[in-house]
Amino acid sequence: MAGIDRVQTLKSIDEGTYYDGEQPEVGDVIECLPEEGSFPSLKEFEQYTVEEIDGGYVFFEGNGWWPARFCLISRGPSEEKTMHYRNGREANNGDKIVQLDGEGHVTAFGELRDAVPGNDYCNGDIYTSINGGTPVKTSYACMCDCLHIDDVAGILKEKGLDKRPAGK
Repeated sequence: MAGIDRVQTLKSIDEGTYYDGEQPEVGDVIECLPEEGSFPSLKEFEQYTVEEIDGGYVFFEGNGWWPARFCLISRGPSEEKTMHYRNGREANNGDKIVQLDGEGHVTAFGELRDAVPGNDYCNGDIYTSINGGTPVKTSYACMCDCLHIDDVAGILKEKGLDKRPAGK
């Protein structure tokens, strides 16, 4: 990245990416490229840290500019967003889950869908299928009120309730 000839004229077709084609991310360290007088408040080869990205612009120190005017110098490790159930287990769309109320009563069960990583609260829907029919949305999912079905099965086994009692 730092090896780009920074005195070349800008050739980027997409103003929404850095000169080297990378998509901008908050926390990036970027360097201002030279261009004939269009940066009155910015200096050639000055480095800035991206604080915000909005509407196709990168913002730093109160200024907002097109990313194509900069070269990416360094990027920290990106945080992968996840979501978690009540017991801390990572949640994923497609999981079979049980939703509990504040007292521990089951309020819904089914498959988690449409949840967006990064939110452990009201996020996604619970779909249930009866007798193999088309799944139907039965409830809104709140991750902190849900448990994965495998964890429920583990709790039942731990309590000795995983096997059917012998007949009398």
